Amino acid sequence: MVHEAVAGRREPGACPVAHEQSPTDLVFQQAHAGADSGLSQMEPLGRPDEAPGGDDLQEGFGKADIHRVSATFFILTGNSIHLLAYFEGRKLALHGRLEGRRGPRTETTMSLQLGQKAPDFEQDSTEGPISFHAWLGDAWGVLFSHPKDFTPVCTTELGAVARLKPEWSRRNVKPIALSVDPVDAHRAWAGDIAETQGQTLNYPVLADTDRKVAQIYDMIHPLSDPLLTVRAVYVIDPAKTIRMSLTYPPSTGRNFQEILRVIDALQLTDAEKVATPADWLPSEPAIIPPSLSDEAARERFPQGWTTLKPYLRMVQVS
Repeated sequence: MVHEAVAGRREPGACPVAHEQSPTDLVFQQAHAGADSGLSQMEPLGRPDEAPGGDDLQEGFGKADIHRVSATFFILTGNSIHLLAYFEGRKLALHGRLEGRRGPRTETTMSLQLGQKAPDFEQDSTEGPISFHAWLGDAWGVLFSHPKDFTPVCTTELGAVARLKPEWSRRNVKPIALSVDPVDAHRAWAGDIAETQGQTLNYPVLADTDRKVAQIYDMIHPLSDPLLTVRAVYVIDPAKTIRMSLTYPPSTGRNFQEILRVIDALQLTDAEKVATPADWLPSEPAIIPPSLSDEAARERFPQGWTTLKPYLRMVQVS
């Protein structure tokens, strides 16, 4: 069953939508459902920087501020409830189970999507306090999280990113790492990274001890580990727009050559208005988008191209 409520209009059976609070209050939610009354409303349990308490949780869903909602969908499957809401360009996901009058407490997830503005933040780091957007300036950014300091996979990853400094610089990219460990732990761990990986750290590591950034960027996946960050990666362009996101499991080290390849493709796309095929590498042919007519393509690509199908035209641009 799917219920939909759109911008103040509510279909029968859909949960009410209120229009009072700030969307920043809509971070922690609690699900409750009565066997005889179906779903109740939504109740904010704290601001983004406040973890919900135990005994002070309020019953019911209460007043959820979705005054900028474009659509809300409640999907009921058996005894499970899934809520998807869109507001301020973000997707809000809430999942829970129906277990009589007092259902389990759940946390919402603000899923960041490609094309959205990367959230700004201020956080401490191994290079001092960082205001993210100001720190990026006019560079591209690679924000990546690791689960924990003094762990084997993370040690190899941070060393690999440091060794790639010439490649990042050539592409005008600034990497920045994150875990929930404190600055002192990061700095102590840096010695191990230099010793075992043959490379000193040459980029900042955020100390997200309050999990503020991890929550904003959806880096904590409770079913994987409710306390530690997964291996998330965000590529952010100079306009502060999210252009790529990846999530690796804790046991799998990331392929940073692939991240470089994606940045190469994005920068080529921005410069030449082309797409890139599977397994594309720099200097290989790209794809002329189907939206570009042959006439327009001749003006843009006077060097010509190879037509494999009317919708598949390969062109050498570099």
